[in-house]
Amino acid sequence: MKKLCIYCLTIFLLNSCAVFKPSTSALVYQPKKYTIETVYSKSSKLNYVIALPKNYDATTDDYPVIVFLHSMAERGNDPNLIIYNEFGEKSGLIPYLDDKDFPFIIVSPLCPDKTYWPFLSSKLNKMMKEIQSEYRVKKDNVYLTGVSMGGMGVWSFAMDYPEWFSAMIPISGGVYCPPMKNSPNKLKDISIWAFHSRNDIEIPLEKEAWFIKKLQEKNIDIKYTIEDGSEHYVHGVVYSDDEIYKWLLGKTKS
Repeated sequence: MKKLCIYCLTIFLLNSCAVFKPSTSALVYQPKKYTIETVYSKSSKLNYVIALPKNYDATTDDYPVIVFLHSMAERGNDPNLIIYNEFGEKSGLIPYLDDKDFPFIIVSPLCPDKTYWPFLSSKLNKMMKEIQSEYRVKKDNVYLTGVSMGGMGVWSFAMDYPEWFSAMIPISGGVYCPPMKNSPNKLKDISIWAFHSRNDIEIPLEKEAWFIKKLQEKNIDIKYTIEDGSEHYVHGVVYSDDEIYKWLLGKTKS
């Protein structure tokens, strides 16, 4: 009971310190294959950048969705950092897919200062409800990925609301309990491909490997790719590879 009280108090204090307000920063990135805009979600109070395929308005097609959660260095009120941050994760997901021919809607929410993705699952859930109602979404083809703190957010959001996702790709993440749940059974219907550096010193491999082992013991559909070296931000290699997008598109909610 004492741990639960501390956990609830931590969530309250972090979210009460965070500033949830519309961003006033104009986007400077000009995509080739997408149209992008910043949206303020009134229900969740989160800003997000949405990238729609250029031909979105010319069709009546539904599209698969990838939700991308950025690292801690991009927190704040500037959505441009989700796309590129020289002093953090460098490129987010949008520029990588802008060089490819995969028909995704890309949703990149922005985490406010003074809070963390594992404390924002309920807000992300509200944002997802808005996305589903306002855009043409393939409801059985919604995917989740993220980097560093965003990788932690992938694990926590998927365990809190597994019904959204058919597949997920956490990168350089970890599972810290508390504040995150230790609920591997929640992921039994989600295909997982996780990536981590062997000698990552920012979020050490063992902070995630213990949970991966639990998933493997339960025969949950999981691939675990351990990159050699000590780079923390390995998502550039991951997101540059067409194979992960083909893998995602092969995963449909049953």
